[in-house]
This record gives sequence, structure tokens and C-alpha cells, in this order.
Amino acid sequence: MGCLLDEYNMKINHDAHMHTFLSNCCHDEQHVPLNILKKASQMGIKKLCFTDHMWAKEIKLDDAWYANQDFNHVMQVKNMIPKDTFGVDVLIGCETEYLGDGLIGISQETASKFDFVLAPTNHDLTNYFQRKGIIESKEMAENLIQRFKEVLSFDVANGIAHPFLPLGYFERGDEILSYLSEEELNECFSMANEKKVSIELNTDTFASNWNRHTDHFTNEAFLRIFEIAKKAKCKFHFGSDAHSLEDMDLLPKMQRFVDWLKIEEDDINPLFRTP
Repeated sequence: MGCLLDEYNMKINHDAHMHTFLSNCCHDEQHVPLNILKKASQMGIKKLCFTDHMWAKEIKLDDAWYANQDFNHVMQVKNMIPKDTFGVDVLIGCETEYLGDGLIGISQETASKFDFVLAPTNHDLTNYFQRKGIIESKEMAENLIQRFKEVLSFDVANGIAHPFLPLGYFERGDEILSYLSEEELNECFSMANEKKVSIELNTDTFASNWNRHTDHFTNEAFLRIFEIAKKAKCKFHFGSDAHSLEDMDLLPKMQRFVDWLKIEEDDINPLFRTP
């Protein structure tokens, strides 16, 4: 096991997006804090944030999937963290949900109880687009921009999870992303910078990590987007979005993209910088 440090030897030394078995979508019984922290230490991770899915009970939602994933549920992770964290600094966060039309799963009061709140803009894309009758790629791009700004307007997020990822539409991913103009993206990222909300470099974002890289969905489409974010002086955080111990191995694969974007320590969300 000791050889893993040499095997990974990565500059990416934090993971701001980590699920456990407390998330309903995690089916790995071994994906518990003890095992996660042990492996994170072997990978050279210095800071790790647990971010299980959460919808606050005070915000009414008729959705069975989120019914049991409230604040008290995700905060159970605190009691599961071992005394010896293997040299990894642990933060307690959550990944909430945005369903469009002004419906977000966390209040400012509840958000203040976490070290770090991730807000996605795209988990519910398929249902949202179907409800709105949106089928054209250009319309989808316009709504990705709109949803990004709406999430920021709630002032509950510290970071945006997998921004602009066209979940459910990878077969025309590049086409959708091509309609995101530099001006619109700059406006979004300038807003994020002003609100001190960091942009996530997520392992899901890069198609090659999941063998999704095709002529219709490429890594290059997102490198363009993140380059604009960097020019807008946004801060970044890294996230494996791991739902299993195996998923954690995807994090170091992002190093080549980090190098291409020339992301340095000063570009990282201060919460995840290490001495």
C-alpha cells in the first residue's frame, strides 16, 4: 500500500466533493469515512470534504428520493470520522439540489451550519427540459446559463458542482456547449467570483475519464469553459464526486487538465489550500 504515494504523485491534494453510503446513490458498502480517509491519505490528499446529497426538511418537496436525506441524516457522518484521520484535514459539507423555477434544497440558515455547500445546476436537467418543452441544443445552453445565475442568486453555495455538464445529453454535449458564448460565460463566472463561489473541476466533467470522449462530447469543450472561468479570476476546487472507493482513482487523472489550464495555488478556493 505504501507505493500508492509514488503511484499517484499528484499535485491535486484536496477533494471537495466526496459522497459516502449516506447518499442514496452510493451502493458501495465499503465507502465509509474510515476507508475513504485511509485511501485519500495514500493518494496524497491533504484536505477532504464529505458532501452527501441533502435536501433540508424545512423546504417542502414531494420526492421520495430526497425524503430521508435531510440535514440530520447527512450530519451523521461526523460521528463516523475516525479519531485518526491519517493526516487528512476533514470538512463537513453537503451537495444540495436545484430543481429550477426557484426551488433549491437549502436555506441560508441551514447552509451556514456546513463548512462547504455544493450546489449543482444540472442533476434534474432531463425532467426540467421535458417540463419546459425544451428540445433544441441552443435552448438547453440558454437554460444552463440561466440556472447557473439562479443558483448563485440564492447566496447559499460555496461551490458550483460540475458546472454546465449536460447530464442526460452527452450524445450532443459539444453542440450544447458551443452555444455558451464567451460573453455569457464571463458574466456567469464574474458573478461567481464576486460572490466568492468556487468552480468545480469534477472528474465527471472530462469525457475521457469515463470513456465518453467521442466526436460529439470532448474534453476540449470544457477546457474552453474553464479557461474563461480562469480569465474571470474565479477560484476553483477539485472534486472526485466519488460514490465508491474505486471512483477516487479518477481524481489524479485530472492533473493533465489542471496543467493545461495552468491552475496554481492562488487559483484554488482558500478553504482548500494547504500550507
